[in-house]
Amino acid sequence: MKPGERIREFRKNKGFTQKEFAEKIDYSQVFLSAIEIGKVEPSREFLKKLNEVFGISSDYILYSDAEFKGVHEPEAEYQALPTSIKNFLDNVKEILESKNEAMIDLFKTNTKGILEVIRTNKKRELK
Repeated sequence: MKPGERIREFRKNKGFTQKEFAEKIDYSQVFLSAIEIGKVEPSREFLKKLNEVFGISSDYILYSDAEFKGVHEPEAEYQALPTSIKNFLDNVKEILESKNEAMIDLFKTNTKGILEVIRTNKKRELK
């Protein structure tokens, strides 16, 4: 089941119309409709709002049962890292799992730019 379908199923099980549900989470009905039909992937902020208002996890929305069984939280692998790096890695994970090609391409471009700056700075230090 796709994320939009899970959101629609959850909304209907709670007895809300699209308009009522959208108002409850402070989003437009048009945006909610686009998510439910799969035209738009739910954003991080949208998933956070669902969690705040209804207590549903983003894992429930993003993964079907079969997919979820294979997902392992890498948190334990980098728990000792500073919070800023852990947050960065969480953001990278979210971008990659979103399968949003535009966001992934933007991430790749930004990463290449950052690496180029680091290389340039290292070359300057060696001189």
